[in-house]
Amino acid sequence: MILTVNNLEFTYGKDSSNERTINIEKLELDQGEVKALTGVSGSGKSTILECIGLIRKGFKALDFQLDDQVIYGGLNRISEKQYPTLRATRIGYMPQTGGLLPYLTFKENIELQIEIATKLRGESKAKRKEYWDNIVELIKNYGMSELLVQYPEQLSIGQRQRATFFKSLSHKPKLVLIDEPTSALDPENSDQIFETIKNVAKEQTLAILIVTHDLERVHKYSISEYTAEISSQNKSVSVFKEKK
Repeated sequence: MILTVNNLEFTYGKDSSNERTINIEKLELDQGEVKALTGVSGSGKSTILECIGLIRKGFKALDFQLDDQVIYGGLNRISEKQYPTLRATRIGYMPQTGGLLPYLTFKENIELQIEIATKLRGESKAKRKEYWDNIVELIKNYGMSELLVQYPEQLSIGQRQRATFFKSLSHKPKLVLIDEPTSALDPENSDQIFETIKNVAKEQTLAILIVTHDLERVHKYSISEYTAEISSQNKSVSVFKEKK
């Protein structure tokens, strides 16, 4: 299992009058799987994603494991000081906007991503070349190799989204987290990005978690859905549960 989460909880707010708690009861992701966090705006989807991506600190969990690393709940849990290294080496992240450095080409963005991860993992230049060859072959298979020399501003919105996705998995992470991949896309490009995500997850044996409002494509591509519900006991608590 790549990701195991049980009762992960994050609370924010300056005082009890505006305090809000977000909880996800149980989530498991294995190789080749794609799952989605859904719910109305403000329900905490992106916050949960940031907790799982080790961007947020201060969350609690009964159990939270990423591959062979215990993040929370075990005797051998890692410290928050280790989050940046683990995030850079084990996790790929595709934000809702941005994700590509504007002063670097698509190719240079990928090279930088691979260089950072391999240096932190203590891997050789040969391993760096292996990752580069693998991602270039994947990009070629999806008809985007001619775009490698382009800067982000030269790409269409749909091309930028797919380029950011490929960058997020170029360093061979175990888990890829994606925040609202279709928010600025038309229906055709939305289908393309969802098809790419689903296919690449299986081809590259990745675990992928998506935050999205795009329920049409969640259902169209048969993606398991974890949706936010307001607690009946406490209206300031959102709980994500698997939708049956």
